[in-house]
Amino acid sequence: MDSIKANMKKQKGDDLERAVKRIEEAILKYSSTLDPDKFVVENKKIVIAEGVLHEIDLYVEVSVAQGYKSKFIFECKNWKQNVGKNDIIIFSEKIQATSSQKGFFVARGFSKGATAQAAKDERIELLLASDFPLDYPRMLVTGRSGFNGDIKLTKRSAIGKIDPSFMTIDISTAKAIFNGNEIDLYEFLGEESNQGFDEALKQIDTTKLDPGAYPIQFQITMVLPENQLLVNGDDIAKIHLDVSVELLIHKPRVIHHFAIEGRGKYIELEPYDYGTGHGELIITLAAPLENDVTLERN
Repeated sequence: MDSIKANMKKQKGDDLERAVKRIEEAILKYSSTLDPDKFVVENKKIVIAEGVLHEIDLYVEVSVAQGYKSKFIFECKNWKQNVGKNDIIIFSEKIQATSSQKGFFVARGFSKGATAQAAKDERIELLLASDFPLDYPRMLVTGRSGFNGDIKLTKRSAIGKIDPSFMTIDISTAKAIFNGNEIDLYEFLGEESNQGFDEALKQIDTTKLDPGAYPIQFQITMVLPENQLLVNGDDIAKIHLDVSVELLIHKPRVIHHFAIEGRGKYIELEPYDYGTGHGELIITLAAPLENDVTLERN
């Protein structure tokens, strides 16, 4: 039982640590004065100073000029109880051990003793973490699976007449030339199908659909000018696609949301399957960047 509680406590700490890391990365990444290769953000960094081992929740190193680096560290405590004086003393030692210019201690609350102790070290800044009211609409994620298509090609004769019969070809091995350049016919038709799916999706009010899979069928007809598309040497006059696909609707619930005082907000939604893989959606709002929003979908 004690091990379960310890693991849960560690997980809560990791959740806050991940939120702080994403916010700080957003601040640094989207800073107009800092190149992406000029900073490093590490979590759970181990530092040994004078034989003493320190674990740093979040370590940030910024290269401000040739030979000049600034270091910052973050301590994250996602506790119900207030952080105490002794935690601040230990944090001061970590700032000293890493030669950091500043240390940010992020927690849900601080005791009077902790606040007084932090005031003794000008390098320490205390930041409150909180669960902010979620006044955002529920996130909607769409995907697709089971993409199937019936492909019909008609060719043009040497004298420009269209053959009424359909061609029989193996798309995976067919040699295709489009506007004088060799192309992958499978990829070419796939791109057209994707565009058709996007157009079909515009006709559906997905906000009114419950989570689940919905069959969609649509048709695409392409009429091509002479010699624009050659397949196995034949001039293709027309392509007709009958496509069937499943529309996947996801409305993932929020599993973590933090507001970090003066730094920004973080929202993480539950992972979801979207047919061809697995994804997650994270929203980061970096306060110092005047309402810049970072959406990350993996």
